[in-house]
Amino acid sequence: MNVWMSWCKKRTECRYCNLLIDTATPIVVCRSWLNGKKHEMRYHPQCWLDNGIDYLRQNPYIAMPRGRKKLTLSVDDAKTRRVLLVRYGAVKQRIGRIRAKYPDRLLPIARLEKRLRELVMEIEPFGGVPKKWLVE
Repeated sequence: MNVWMSWCKKRTECRYCNLLIDTATPIVVCRSWLNGKKHEMRYHPQCWLDNGIDYLRQNPYIAMPRGRKKLTLSVDDAKTRRVLLVRYGAVKQRIGRIRAKYPDRLLPIARLEKRLRELVMEIEPFGGVPKKWLVE
């Protein structure tokens, strides 16, 4: 959505208070495109601010911790999980290198893919399987 202030060139109605905005007075214009159609809303500058403050009053700020949720694992379990994640990445790289150089090497690729499935089963007790692994 594009928002800007300009001078009102013709009388129009305010979207917030439904009163007329006179010519040659400041106006806030909000323009958006939806399904190829232009939608414009016009406000008195003070009505535009009041609309924003009303929205913020209805939707108060809630402080949330940023980033990914931490797993509650012991130090030993966290180390084991890290080792399994590194092994998984190494096996994925080996598969990629074999496919790039030798696309007809099905037996080594099948063996490595079996190892990937085993790693998925091994990591389950240590915080679960990462979502990215399930997609691949």
